Amino acid sequence: MPEKVDLALELIKKDIDKLAESADAEIVAKVKANLLKDADVNAKKNGHWAGIISEYSMFGFDGQTEYKKIVEAVTPEKISAFLKNAILANGSKLDVVMRPE
Repeated sequence: MPEKVDLALELIKKDIDKLAESADAEIVAKVKANLLKDADVNAKKNGHWAGIISEYSMFGFDGQTEYKKIVEAVTPEKISAFLKNAILANGSKLDVVMRPE
């Protein structure tokens, strides 16, 4: 609904600002648990490994070796600090709205 764009942008900004102040520890724990579970499931699939090999050969990025340690190290405080210090810090903002023709 194109007429709801302004409302949606306002709500998104409000939630990002709220998350920059404090992330819900329970939600972060659930997301981390899902990511870790999915990592185990995906590690059994050829497509996963094809993607890992492709990223490594094209970009030198190893998205497998330390993945679980990185996910486990995420905390609500780190999420808020990242949003506050990296995403919102310089005040730059870009809204991209795709509208159907």
